[in-house]
Amino acid sequence: MRLWLALILLLVAAPVAAQTIVTSEAPKSVFVSLYRYPDRGVDDAIDLENLQGFAMISETREVDLPPGQVVIRFEGVASGIQPETAIVLGTEISEKNRDRTLLSQRGLLDAFTGQRVIIKRTNAQTGNVTEESGTIRSGGERLVLQTKDGFEALYCNYQRETLLFPGVPKGLTAKPVLSVTTRDQPGGRQTITLTYLARKFDWQANYVGELAPDAKSMNLIAWLTMASGDDTSFIDANAFAIAGKIERQEQDGDSDEQGDYSPGNIDVYFQCWPYGTTTSDLGQEVPLPVNVMTLAPAPMMMRMADMDQESMSIVVTGSRIAEQEDLGDLKLYRIPFPVTVAARAQKQVAFLNKQSVRGDMIYRSKVSDQDADEVE
Repeated sequence: MRLWLALILLLVAAPVAAQTIVTSEAPKSVFVSLYRYPDRGVDDAIDLENLQGFAMISETREVDLPPGQVVIRFEGVASGIQPETAIVLGTEISEKNRDRTLLSQRGLLDAFTGQRVIIKRTNAQTGNVTEESGTIRSGGERLVLQTKDGFEALYCNYQRETLLFPGVPKGLTAKPVLSVTTRDQPGGRQTITLTYLARKFDWQANYVGELAPDAKSMNLIAWLTMASGDDTSFIDANAFAIAGKIERQEQDGDSDEQGDYSPGNIDVYFQCWPYGTTTSDLGQEVPLPVNVMTLAPAPMMMRMADMDQESMSIVVTGSRIAEQEDLGDLKLYRIPFPVTVAARAQKQVAFLNKQSVRGDMIYRSKVSDQDADEVE
């Protein structure tokens, strides 16, 4: 009896073995297939702030796994990843988790509430800079700090104020992460393919026609504009654009569930009493300037086009044109060399270049109630 009791006590007291964590920092190769938002009209321009298309992303990664059950962290996945769509090939998995604790303004405030930070103030009139230590007491709708002078609501005195944090809290990551837990496996170097759907991508076609002097033909160039509203850049990706409408069912709450409104994607604003008033009009919103860089939309890039420096005209060569292929009932445009699908940016790729396309000039006008529009 005593022997059994001792064994039970040993089992209870034995520490639970920690799971081994293996981190894959970046993919070895990546394929990005863009699907157009089907409900956007043909004449509607891409809105980089509200992209409603999506992408299928397939990454190839190599990891060294120890034997047994292992947690693999895939860093640098798309921030708009839909975890439930993730397919992992190369090892058997039992669990998937989307790490939502991204390094962000809100994440830093939440992590450092109750802890000391440095408040850097710049006088708007004199330019003098001062720094003092303070403690974040509330990071909700009113950012309240405690300093040696007492409690104050920051960003309400019309000085330039910035919070300086001593470091990155444990658990916050600057890269979006998907983690999976494997089943028992023999270990060794594994090549793993991770495929998933991600939000906030789109593409469209733009046509440019140069009419001949006799109006009987034109030179026609078409551009494929790819847009990404994601926070992750995919370097030297094999990129595709899929033309055609596919059936895709949305689940209730997808936007909230999958991170469209996650802390990393929301700007933090605090409302202050308007300067020189004691009214309850909280109409002024003051943005929070913390030491976290936010990504702004990058200018459109035309890497696929060669620029003639003398005439600044666009010269499109045959080797730089996206190739059309059949994909079932859809059309696939394959970019013939690796490109970077940059975070929060647009890129143009030529996919049609036809010279001397024959045609006829057609004039049109709308007539209603004996009134006619100008002839186009």
